Amino acid sequence: MGHYYLASGYSHGQKDDLILFRVSGSGKMEIISACRQGDSPSFLCTMGKKIYAVSEQPAYAAVTAYILQKGKLAPVKRIEFAGAGLCHLYAGEKVLYASCYGSGHMYVLDDQLRDILYCHDGRKGFKGMASRMHWTVMPDRNTLLAADCGSSRVYVYSLRDGVPYGSVGEIPLKEGSGPRQILFDRKTESAVIVNEQEGTLLFAKSRFWEQKTGNFPGELAESIPTTQRRSSGNYPGGACINSRGELFVANRGENTIGMFRLGGRCSYLGEWDCSGIWPRYLHAAEENLLFAACERSGQVNSFLQRDGRLLLADSIPLSGAACVVPCRGG
Repeated sequence: MGHYYLASGYSHGQKDDLILFRVSGSGKMEIISACRQGDSPSFLCTMGKKIYAVSEQPAYAAVTAYILQKGKLAPVKRIEFAGAGLCHLYAGEKVLYASCYGSGHMYVLDDQLRDILYCHDGRKGFKGMASRMHWTVMPDRNTLLAADCGSSRVYVYSLRDGVPYGSVGEIPLKEGSGPRQILFDRKTESAVIVNEQEGTLLFAKSRFWEQKTGNFPGELAESIPTTQRRSSGNYPGGACINSRGELFVANRGENTIGMFRLGGRCSYLGEWDCSGIWPRYLHAAEENLLFAACERSGQVNSFLQRDGRLLLADSIPLSGAACVVPCRGG
């Protein structure tokens, strides 16, 4: 039967932007159903049997909850709020963390989409630098980190029942580096920051947000480029870590997928064509399967990892492809 996955994209209301598919062990993808949210559900996350989709719009922000019923998506709840360019969701403990790239806000929503529990306006306090909230992650149950691509800093929030309280900490990175993502590998206790504007990876020391002294890069992190093909015009997008602790990075511009080994001194393992244009998001599924959502060529590609290489297995069309997540349900 294969496992179910949901892919979403930037349709701008013109085409289906949510596609449910399943994949076989050979990487062959079969589309089960498709529907249209209509307002660019560019990012997805799951909590239990619910799937949450953003609305990445310039005039408002919204999150829609879906469940899977008999091979089709059914919307169950939606919340709209002030913000622009909502581009990322992260599922915490009965809450959702929502990052708005356009307006610089980070919201906390309850998982039932009834209330806004917290809002941090990243635009306050930085002269000449636009806040571009892009990513949140919890390294532990009491801490939330947020990557601000515009002001090149990482925010540190203390959590109580999933909601930030007290003062917000700030870790300034290299000016203009543009941190887009923060990833963690629990096995190697590695932390990785993907710098979109600088085109680098920062392999940071364990629990780097607790360090009182040190600079990025330098004492706290090792910096290496995400591609070995060219030095400019590349903006690394969605990165992911598989079950073996291998890091994959989508190189938007170079249109490649870079592979790195984590743990100890991190190393470059190889780089392969993504078989599309502008890979926006990667998802490592199962042990040797990888999906790439290629936005500008409008496709989701599957790859098999064999003998240390990535081999294209299949491709399905999706306008403005932007995200892929596993899903479960009836």
